[in-house]
Amino acid sequence: MFPIVPLLTSMDRKRANQIERYVLVAVGASLLLLLVVLVRNNAQPTLAQKGIFRLVLMLAAGAFGGALPGLFAADGRQPGSMAKALGFVGLALAARFIARWLF
Repeated sequence: MFPIVPLLTSMDRKRANQIERYVLVAVGASLLLLLVVLVRNNAQPTLAQKGIFRLVLMLAAGAFGGALPGLFAADGRQPGSMAKALGFVGLALAARFIARWLF
């Protein structure tokens, strides 16, 4: 009736988590690079541009925060999606408060 979907083996899960971390770090790095380009090209940013700078900084920090829980696996177990989401939100909020101070 329903097709049988093979479950991921532990090696497949480990590889998928590793790829996910690489993607999150790459996204965070590319967003930081975008932020550097935006700030460098705008000597006197308007209020709206400062808001965009804050948003890009928050997204970059969130991407790094989503990758961090996967870097520190305890007892060989990978953290769940809740730990990754909390890392994402925590660093994004920290970046928000730092961005208010910087911009």
